[in-house]
Amino acid sequence: MNNDTESMAQADKKTTLNVTRFFLVILLSVLSIISVLMIPPASFPLVTLRWIFGLLMLLWMPGYCFVQMLFADKSVEAADTIILSVALSLLFVIIVTLIFNFTPVGLSEMAVIVSLVAISIVFSIIALLRQVTQPSDEALNQNDAEVTSE
Repeated sequence: MNNDTESMAQADKKTTLNVTRFFLVILLSVLSIISVLMIPPASFPLVTLRWIFGLLMLLWMPGYCFVQMLFADKSVEAADTIILSVALSLLFVIIVTLIFNFTPVGLSEMAVIVSLVAISIVFSIIALLRQVTQPSDEALNQNDAEVTSE
């Protein structure tokens, strides 16, 4: 019985962590859009916030959300997550800019940021749903034990 209580507590902590990551992705996405919209490029002290949030959105966020979506059921080391996040984010930036270059909308920083935010939010929602709906490792081990005992 105590093992079940510990298992439920670990599942609750994992769910809380996943929801916290989701809301941090949303917060960072909103801050990057606000910084691009509201802070003019010529205002020096505030433009550093625009650079920081813009670089995080361009170089980290889409790839991080994609890694979380792909590896929702596995734990990936921090170094691997960072490397994959940067590489995949650059890939998504290249693809998005190529798409916008050949559309009537044209290539603008606002179009690129909004599309990367949309991609990040979609990947983050899928990752959250996958992480919340997957059964815990202990429940899978218990089911395996029941199958082998029959």
